[in-house]
Amino acid sequence: MYYNMYIPKQVMNGFAYLDANTPQESIVMTGGYMGVLIPSFTHNKTANGHPTMTFDGLQKGQEMYTYFAQSDAAAAKNVLAKNHVDYIMYNLDTNPVDENFTNKLGMKKLFQEDRIAIYKVN
Repeated sequence: MYYNMYIPKQVMNGFAYLDANTPQESIVMTGGYMGVLIPSFTHNKTANGHPTMTFDGLQKGQEMYTYFAQSDAAAAKNVLAKNHVDYIMYNLDTNPVDENFTNKLGMKKLFQEDRIAIYKVN
């Protein structure tokens, strides 16, 4: 699927959910391709964006990969806290959600459509 050429409907539905159900300028973390789209289609900020257009972009990209590896809950909690993340959006450019991992972190699922899932960070 070429999600970097067009935006699939389920992704747009996830963006619509964020825009309608989250506070203004809350921070969302997702994959790199979709992260640059969040400010365009929602009223949210993103924890990670284009590596050359984001302050400490390379470091934030590494932190994003640490979280989405879903293998180290303590490291993931540090990434979320350091970046003041309010919501996680599992997307086409992230690993699929691991429910055991999100449960360990105490997250609440708010939205799911196919591979798109949005969780509230506690």
